[in-house]
Amino acid sequence: MANNSAPPPSARDLLKIGQDHYRFEQYDQAIAALKQVTNEDPVVFAQAMGYLGRCHTRCKDYDQAIEILGVALRQRPTPQNQFFLGEAYYHKGDFASAAAYLELAIGSDDKLTDAFILLGTIRRSEGQLDAATRAFDRALRNDPRAIAARFHLAQTAYDLGDLRRASSQAYMILQQNEAFAPVHLLLGHCALRLNDYRQAAYEYCRALQLQDQPTVEIYEGLGRAFANLKDFE
Repeated sequence: MANNSAPPPSARDLLKIGQDHYRFEQYDQAIAALKQVTNEDPVVFAQAMGYLGRCHTRCKDYDQAIEILGVALRQRPTPQNQFFLGEAYYHKGDFASAAAYLELAIGSDDKLTDAFILLGTIRRSEGQLDAATRAFDRALRNDPRAIAARFHLAQTAYDLGDLRRASSQAYMILQQNEAFAPVHLLLGHCALRLNDYRQAAYEYCRALQLQDQPTVEIYEGLGRAFANLKDFE
């Protein structure tokens, strides 16, 4: 009697299934497919381990992600795998290891926009504001529409006291997404420091409208803005 059962999926089929689930943020299904990929084809195996590790990063299982991504990187030391491993270390809170792998990644591939953004975020958290600015600038050269890079650049400019640049970057973000509450909050802070209290009040009010859970920071800024508006006395 003929056996009409379908052949088992190949390693490439499993990789494709895992990648498709990953793109739709179906991480459990992606993991189920990717962990079946064997090492018969080293290139496909390394790609599968890269996506499998990143799935675990997205699921906040950082130790497992780091272990798997280490396998992927040893199997295939690509800039993408270096970035994935740096990303996992970042989310685990090991910024030194994260920065080391991110530097390796962008040293080999300067088109890795997300790696520049993550590295800039680390440098800003360390107080290395000039290094952070360079990283965000480079990310924006790669992708001028990268809102995350532009927002972090605006925040860094604010930290440096460059309120004009912080404001200009923030307004560029609003051209892409006017309903981004953190940008209005930042613009409120900039206007407040520039003694433009009416504009500050507008930005804080807009942030208040957009924020799902308004913060003390918004209310404090709004209070300071109204306190300095003479026509409200």
